[in-house]
Amino acid sequence: MPAWRTLACNNQLKVKIAESTVPTDSNAASTKNSAAAKPYPKSLLQQCRYAFARCTGIKSLTAKGAHFGLRFQLATGDTVGRQLYTRGVFEPHIADWLIREFSGNPAHFCIDAGANVGWFSLLLDRLTEPSGVVLAFEPEPENFALLTANIRLNQAKVQALAIALGAQSGTAKL
Repeated sequence: MPAWRTLACNNQLKVKIAESTVPTDSNAASTKNSAAAKPYPKSLLQQCRYAFARCTGIKSLTAKGAHFGLRFQLATGDTVGRQLYTRGVFEPHIADWLIREFSGNPAHFCIDAGANVGWFSLLLDRLTEPSGVVLAFEPEPENFALLTANIRLNQAKVQALAIALGAQSGTAKL
């Protein structure tokens, strides 16, 4: 059972923070092949640092991903950024599936539509063969800037394109 704590910052922000819990031996066997079998740590310190950054107006942070030593520059107001900073992973069930699917059987060509800051693009970069290609599409300018910064930071071979994908040609408001 997680222990809950409350963090208050300048009386403006209150955040509930759950400490890590590790599965007991009784339920570890039932979750052996699931993402829950490898719990990603919820670092109380990282969650406090993230909340402090938000309270004090810090606009960006750098985080270390849980896989392949990936590093990320992140915006503090972004859900993906918060998860990467506090947990080192975004959508762990999908990340675990990609790693299981492509480890030992590298991909040749991958597309990340709506790449955001590049979590899946960079993960796929590490899971493609050396001559493989990863295309990352991100139309939102601030996310695209972070995506390209993260590609450089990780020396990845991802090709980033600042366009949206859709069924029809045209323009839309994000």
